[in-house]
Amino acid sequence: MKLHDESDQMSLRLSQDDMINIMSLGNATFVDSRIAWIIWETKRAIVQDFLPPGLSMVDPYAFAYVADYPTTNFSLPYRESGLFLAVQSETGKLGLYCVAMPVTDEVALFAGR
Repeated sequence: MKLHDESDQMSLRLSQDDMINIMSLGNATFVDSRIAWIIWETKRAIVQDFLPPGLSMVDPYAFAYVADYPTTNFSLPYRESGLFLAVQSETGKLGLYCVAMPVTDEVALFAGR
Protein backbone atom coordinates (compact mmCIF):
# COMPACT_ATOMS: atom_id res chain seq x y z
CA MET A 1 0.00 0.00 0.00
CA LYS A 2 1.25 3.46 -0.82
CA LEU A 3 0.35 6.94 0.29
CA HIS A 4 -0.11 9.02 -2.82
CA ASP A 5 0.04 12.80 -3.02
CA GLU A 6 -2.58 14.17 -5.39
CA SER A 7 -3.33 17.93 -5.64
CA ASP A 8 -2.28 18.72 -2.08
CA GLN A 9 -4.38 15.88 -0.64
CA MET A 10 -3.08 12.63 0.77
CA SER A 11 -5.03 9.49 -0.07
CA LEU A 12 -4.51 5.79 0.49
CA ARG A 13 -4.32 3.96 -2.83
CA LEU A 14 -4.51 0.18 -2.96
CA SER A 15 -3.13 -1.82 -5.85
CA GLN A 16 -5.06 -4.77 -7.26
CA ASP A 17 -2.61 -7.13 -5.48
CA ASP A 18 -3.22 -5.30 -2.16
CA MET A 19 -6.97 -5.72 -2.60
CA ILE A 20 -6.64 -9.44 -3.40
CA ASN A 21 -4.47 -9.93 -0.31
CA ILE A 22 -6.95 -8.10 1.91
CA MET A 23 -9.94 -10.01 0.54
CA SER A 24 -8.17 -13.38 0.90
CA LEU A 25 -7.61 -12.89 4.65
CA GLY A 26 -10.90 -14.71 5.19
CA ASN A 27 -14.48 -14.74 4.09
CA ALA A 28 -16.76 -12.89 6.45
CA THR A 29 -19.78 -14.92 7.55
CA PHE A 30 -22.93 -13.31 8.93
CA VAL A 31 -25.50 -15.66 10.52
CA ASP A 32 -29.12 -14.65 11.29
CA SER A 33 -28.54 -11.09 10.11
CA ARG A 34 -31.38 -8.59 10.02
CA ILE A 35 -31.10 -5.68 7.60
CA ALA A 36 -33.52 -2.88 6.74
CA TRP A 37 -32.95 -0.75 3.62
CA ILE A 38 -34.56 2.52 2.70
CA ILE A 39 -34.30 4.54 -0.50
CA TRP A 40 -35.60 8.08 -0.77
CA GLU A 41 -35.56 10.96 -3.18
CA THR A 42 -33.38 13.90 -2.22
CA LYS A 43 -32.29 17.18 -3.77
CA ARG A 44 -29.14 17.34 -5.89
CA ALA A 45 -28.20 20.78 -4.53
CA ILE A 46 -28.15 19.46 -0.97
CA VAL A 47 -26.34 16.20 -1.76
CA GLN A 48 -23.66 17.80 -3.93
CA ASP A 49 -22.32 19.53 -0.78
CA PHE A 50 -21.49 16.08 0.68
CA LEU A 51 -19.55 14.85 -2.33
CA PRO A 52 -15.80 15.29 -2.72
CA PRO A 53 -14.52 17.19 -5.76
CA GLY A 54 -14.71 15.15 -8.94
CA LEU A 55 -17.92 13.31 -8.08
CA SER A 56 -21.45 14.21 -9.11
CA MET A 57 -24.76 12.63 -8.22
CA VAL A 58 -26.21 10.22 -10.81
CA ASP A 59 -29.80 10.09 -9.54
CA PRO A 60 -31.44 12.19 -6.84
CA TYR A 61 -31.75 9.20 -4.50
CA ALA A 62 -30.06 8.26 -1.25
CA PHE A 63 -29.75 4.69 0.06
CA ALA A 64 -29.44 3.80 3.74
CA TYR A 65 -29.52 0.63 5.80
CA VAL A 66 -29.44 -0.49 9.42
CA ALA A 67 -28.12 -3.98 10.16
CA ASP A 68 -27.92 -6.28 13.17
CA TYR A 69 -25.25 -8.99 12.94
CA PRO A 70 -25.76 -11.30 15.94
CA THR A 71 -23.18 -13.88 14.79
CA THR A 72 -20.10 -13.42 12.63
CA ASN A 73 -16.85 -15.34 12.16
CA PHE A 74 -14.69 -12.27 12.90
CA SER A 75 -16.30 -10.26 15.69
CA LEU A 76 -18.66 -10.16 18.60
CA PRO A 77 -22.26 -9.31 17.70
CA TYR A 78 -22.47 -5.79 16.34
CA ARG A 79 -24.68 -3.36 14.49
CA GLU A 80 -23.92 -1.03 11.62
CA SER A 81 -25.63 1.40 9.32
CA GLY A 82 -24.67 3.14 6.13
CA LEU A 83 -25.63 6.07 3.94
CA PHE A 84 -24.79 5.94 0.22
CA LEU A 85 -25.23 8.12 -2.85
CA ALA A 86 -25.10 6.97 -6.49
CA VAL A 87 -22.30 8.96 -8.11
CA GLN A 88 -20.32 9.41 -11.28
CA SER A 89 -16.68 10.44 -11.54
CA GLU A 90 -15.35 13.05 -13.93
CA THR A 91 -14.22 10.19 -16.17
CA GLY A 92 -17.76 8.73 -16.27
CA LYS A 93 -17.20 5.80 -13.90
CA LEU A 94 -20.33 4.94 -11.89
CA GLY A 95 -20.31 3.88 -8.25
CA LEU A 96 -21.66 4.37 -4.75
CA TYR A 97 -20.19 6.97 -2.42
CA CYS A 98 -20.39 6.07 1.27
CA VAL A 99 -21.20 9.21 3.25
CA ALA A 100 -21.06 7.40 6.61
CA MET A 101 -20.97 3.85 8.02
CA PRO A 102 -20.98 3.78 11.82
CA VAL A 103 -20.50 0.43 13.60
CA THR A 104 -20.82 -0.55 17.26
CA ASP A 105 -17.70 -2.73 17.51
CA GLU A 106 -14.03 -1.79 17.03
CA VAL A 107 -13.15 -5.17 15.47
CA ALA A 108 -15.88 -4.65 12.88
CA LEU A 109 -14.57 -1.14 12.26
CA PHE A 110 -11.05 -2.47 11.66
CA ALA A 111 -12.29 -5.30 9.42
CA GLY A 112 -14.31 -2.86 7.35
CA ARG A 113 -11.38 -0.60 6.72
